[in-house]
Amino acid sequence: QNAIMESCIQHVPSHPKWQADLQARSLKDDSGALAQQYCVCMWKEPLNRLGVNQIRSFAKISSEERLRLLGGEEAFTARDTQCIADLKAD
Repeated sequence: QNAIMESCIQHVPSHPKWQADLQARSLKDDSGALAQQYCVCMWKEPLNRLGVNQIRSFAKISSEERLRLLGGEEAFTARDTQCIADLKAD
């Protein structure tokens, strides 16, 4: 679970969508704190619903299967929108 969130925190800042989302909300994330907020928001609850074996095999399964385990594309997109809206600069 922590490895998945750490990977998110490491990779999200370089993603063009992340930069566009921050810019749209007039936010800057020089320290990485917003990426951490976002990744915990995106992953903590969905991962808590998965079993240990599902989490262990998460990196090995297809992206379609991952999306299904996380509640489907609609749920994932809604969570993304909510997590972006909840970001707060220190």
